[in-house]
Amino acid sequence: MKALSRKKNQLRFFSLLVAVLIWMYVVSSAEIEVTKNIPINIQVPDKLAISNRWDQEVQYRIKGPGLFVRKFLERKLVMEFKKEDYYQKGRLNYKLVFDRSKVKLPLGVELVDIQPRVLNLALEKSLTKSVKVKLLEADGFREKFQIDKINVEPQKVSISGPRSVIQKLDFIESPIIDGKKLNEEKSFVVALKSQDPRVTLKNELVNISYELQSKTKEFTFSDLPIIFQTVSLISQVDPKVVSVVLKGDSEVLEDLEKNRIKVIADVPNAAKGNAEVKLKVETGDLDIEVVNIFPPTVKLVLE
Repeated sequence: MKALSRKKNQLRFFSLLVAVLIWMYVVSSAEIEVTKNIPINIQVPDKLAISNRWDQEVQYRIKGPGLFVRKFLERKLVMEFKKEDYYQKGRLNYKLVFDRSKVKLPLGVELVDIQPRVLNLALEKSLTKSVKVKLLEADGFREKFQIDKINVEPQKVSISGPRSVIQKLDFIESPIIDGKKLNEEKSFVVALKSQDPRVTLKNELVNISYELQSKTKEFTFSDLPIIFQTVSLISQVDPKVVSVVLKGDSEVLEDLEKNRIKVIADVPNAAKGNAEVKLKVETGDLDIEVVNIFPPTVKLVLE
C-alpha cells in the first residue's frame, strides 16, 4: 500500500512538472514585437565637448518569444561609447554606428530595426564659467502667497560645455517656483537643470529662501473721547474728541473696537485756571504702537 501511494504521488508530481513545462513553452513561444529605448553615454576626451545636438537615446526594435523579450526589456542597459573606441587626435567630426554588436540579445530574439542607426558627433574645445541663477515664478505667485522677497544661494553656478554654446549663456533658469514647496522654515532646495543637454552644471542644487509681506499696517481711529484724570472741576475743554493713529497687525486693528482705546489726560493735582495737558493712549495688553495723537494736547479751564 505504501509503495502504491508513493507511486501515485510521483505521478502527480510528474504531471504537475509536465504541465508547468508546457505552460512555459506556450508562453515563451508566443512571439511579440516591442521597442526598447536605451540611453546613450558618450565619453569625451579632456578639454573637449560635444557641440552639436544629438539623440540621448537609441531605439532597438526587437521581436521574439514573449518570455525572453520581456526579460530583455527588464534589463537596465546603457549604450556606451568610450573615447578610445572612436577618438583620433586632431579629428573633431565622427559617425558613431549602432548595430547588433552593441547590445547582446537573448537567444531567439531578433533585431528588427535601430533608430537612429548613425549618430553624428562634432567636438570642439570646452569652456567653464560662472553664470547667474534666474528664478522662474508661477503667474501671481508673490501676490497669492504674500511673498515680499525671494533669495537664491548660491547666486551663481559653474557650467561647462562647448565653447560656442557656453559663451552665449548668461544665466541658468530654475524650475518654476510655486506654492508646493513653501514651508514654516521659509526655505527649500531645488535642483537646476539645463534645457540644453550639451551644458552640464558643477552643482545642481540651490537654496531658495523667502520673506513674507509684513502684516503690520497703520489705522486711524477718529472721534475718540478723552478721559480726564483729575479731582478738579473742569469748566471748559478744547477739543472734546481726538484722532489716534495706531500701528500693528492688520487683523488685530481691523477687529479693534473704539472703546478699547483709552485717550487719557493726566491732569496735575495742583493745576488751576488755564492748563494744557499732554495726551496719552492705552490699549491694554495689545501689541500696538501709538504713531500719532491729533491734537497731542488738550486745553482746559480748571476751577
